[in-house]
This record gives sequence, C-alpha cells and structure tokens, in this order.
Amino acid sequence: MRAIQVRRGTTTAWTASNPILALGEPGYDIDTEVLKIGDGVQRWLDLSEIGSGGGGGDGITDEDRARFTFAGVPEIFHDFVGLSSPGSAAPAVATSGQSVHWAAGYGAAPYFANGSFLALAPGGAVYWCTEDMGANVTHVAGRFVFAPNGGTAGGTACVAITDKKMTPANVPNMNMSVHFYTTWQSWAITVWVAGTGQVVIDNGNYATPLLRDAKTMYDLEAWISGDRGTFLLPNGERRYHNDARFASLTGRFAFVESLMNAGTDDFVCVVNALAATGNTRAPARV
Repeated sequence: MRAIQVRRGTTTAWTASNPILALGEPGYDIDTEVLKIGDGVQRWLDLSEIGSGGGGGDGITDEDRARFTFAGVPEIFHDFVGLSSPGSAAPAVATSGQSVHWAAGYGAAPYFANGSFLALAPGGAVYWCTEDMGANVTHVAGRFVFAPNGGTAGGTACVAITDKKMTPANVPNMNMSVHFYTTWQSWAITVWVAGTGQVVIDNGNYATPLLRDAKTMYDLEAWISGDRGTFLLPNGERRYHNDARFASLTGRFAFVESLMNAGTDDFVCVVNALAATGNTRAPARV
C-alpha cells in the first residue's frame, strides 16, 4: 500500500509563497500542525483551517455542555482538539477518561487535522469506537464539518449503536439498532441486521445542501428509548420513529465514522464524539 503524501512546509514557507491550492488539494503546516484544503481560488493565507471554530482545551467546553440535551454530560465524550497528522497517535483515552479504540477499513487509517479526524483514502472509513459500556447505549452523536475536495457527495458522517465491538471483521455478524448517516446532500436512518446488512427506515435529501466550507459545525445525533427513536439531522430537523428493531438490535457499543467513498468526495472531519447509556431526555417534539 502506498503512503499518502500531503503537500507540506513551514509557516515561513507557506507565508512567503502563499500559493493557490488546487480544488481538494491538502496543504500541511509542519510548524503549527494546521491542515488546509484548497478550493482552486483562494490563496493559502485566505483558506480556513480544517475544523477551525471548534474545540476548547483539554476538557469539555461550556459550549458543548450547553448543547447536551439530557441531564448531565455523557459517559463518554471525546474532543479531538490539538490532534494533527503527522505526529498525533490515535488516542486510546477519551476526554472524559474512558478507554476507546479505533477501527479502519479499505486502506484508510485515522488521519487527524486541526482537532478532527477524517478518512483520507478513497473507499476508506475511519471509526472512533467505544469499548463495552456496560449497559445498552441510548445516545450517540458526532460533530463534524465538511471540507471541499472534488465536489461529489459520497463523503459520509455516521453514528451507530452496535451489539459487538466495532471491527471490520465483526461487521457481517453485527446488529446495529442505530445506523444513522449523512452526506452534505442526503441522509438516512437505518438499522443493521446481522447477515442481512442495512435496512432503511427513513431517508431524504436536504432542501438546502449542507455547507462545505471546512468550518461550519454540524451535529448528527440519535436517542433510543425502547422501540422509540429520536434523530437530530445536521440541519436541525428532527425525525421520530417507533420500530421494534431499535430495542431488539441494540447493544453496549457505539461508533462515530468518517467515510470517503471516492477520491472526489468532499472530506468529513469529525470534531468530537459522544455516547451515553441509561435514561436520556431527547429533544421534545416540535
């Protein structure tokens, strides 16, 4: 497998040359550990940093605490602030102190950029995963940004609740009570049945596509209580469903995924991830 080489240089070099990066071309500042993605128009100094506008120190920020819509903060919360590739190893401990693990498939490996993780290989997927949480997961969420690349809409963010530890080998025999995903163009609420695969419950296209500016934060969030599911779309819309499979397929593991289907897909950069068990208070119906 060939290593992916990203265009890189010092802060001084980038400032002096201030180039226009081609559409989707990554550029990495080795001094500040900043990654930017070109749009074919703006010069280096005018481009936004991937994941900029988020994060906040080594703990849970006041902003993140305020967005939690149930009583208290989740058992597991992981903010990827301060992580950049190369140089950052995939962290084995979440911000909240619990052990986590990482999985990758189809030639991908965890890649970190300005406090986010993403898949940077065509056809690749990167998963932030909980260990066994000791009780059924009832709440999972990821916060992410889309960054421009080739303009196709295969880049996908996904959150899931599973009955087995997430590894590529386990997927064919895994149940998922939640397999909820989005691109910048469309979304789907599905379950995953061992031996069968994905079963769609609801899906649709956004009337207004999500922004791909490398800075607008979006949340993808799901709550499960028995056979009742509440799903928060990145555009703020809520979907509600009753389905017995939410209860029968559930489990004690969760993951948050960044997927790049094709080399022209826009990047999905996950800024933070969370999971919780027990009783949760989902947003009220509006």
